[in-house]
Amino acid sequence: MNYIDQFINFVSTLYTPRRACTTLFMICGGVLSLCKILPLLHLWLTTAIKPIAQNYETYILLISLVIGVSLGIVVFSIVDLIVLTIYEHLISKKKKSQSELKAIKEKNIRDEVIFSNFKTAYFHLSIDEINIIRSLITFPSLSFHSEHEDVKFLEKSGWIEALTYISDEEKVYQLNQTIRLYADDRWNEEVNFNTDHFHSFDAETAISIINAMSDVKIKAELDEFNFSFYKSDIEKCFEVSEFTETLYSLRFKERYEKKFSELHLKPFRSERLFSIKVRENIPDLDIPF
Repeated sequence: MNYIDQFINFVSTLYTPRRACTTLFMICGGVLSLCKILPLLHLWLTTAIKPIAQNYETYILLISLVIGVSLGIVVFSIVDLIVLTIYEHLISKKKKSQSELKAIKEKNIRDEVIFSNFKTAYFHLSIDEINIIRSLITFPSLSFHSEHEDVKFLEKSGWIEALTYISDEEKVYQLNQTIRLYADDRWNEEVNFNTDHFHSFDAETAISIINAMSDVKIKAELDEFNFSFYKSDIEKCFEVSEFTETLYSLRFKERYEKKFSELHLKPFRSERLFSIKVRENIPDLDIPF
């Protein structure tokens, strides 16, 4: 390898793409200065420098080159700053997008696990746990005692989410939207099943309740034996409250009033008092069991 090749290799090690661009801008600045600025400098400086400098044209040429090279460096610095700013912005945006995408994937995995666990456990949940979930389907958020066993279990399972504290012992919760549709569908299925059952367990009792709940002019009265015997069936659709031994309140459970109205094509009262008609002589019944 000769000395020229060694020199070229040495120079190439000193140069980076950024330095090469700087040199390119300096050369461009010098060339443009010779084309545009040098004629103007000749016009402006010749009369001033010629009397005091023999090689005035050389000085004017050097001044022109210095101005051109300086302008090339300044322009490159501005362009370099703009490019670096844009590059850093794009890199930051890319990292943010990747971070958001990773967070979305992790959330989707968590939601799949939460939904799968809820689907498996749904029919084994207690009535109180189901009622908490259904109350949060009906209302966007509700407050519960955070130390209550059912609430703690639902929160730990990820099926309800704490939004904020009301006190040391009470939080505001919302339903995890991952399970909302499934829980809502199961609730509607239960309403449909219980409504069908209500209309089939005993025609006399069902008709008496339907007529009284839809027309205030009809006397709200139920047979004592039928009411006692079918009370558990009635409670599938109504909340039954005792006032006296012969006076009970029947109130539609959530969603049942709307279901009955759609089924019978007429409005219903939400709640009504029923008197229980006591039988003096109960006939012998042929009960098939």
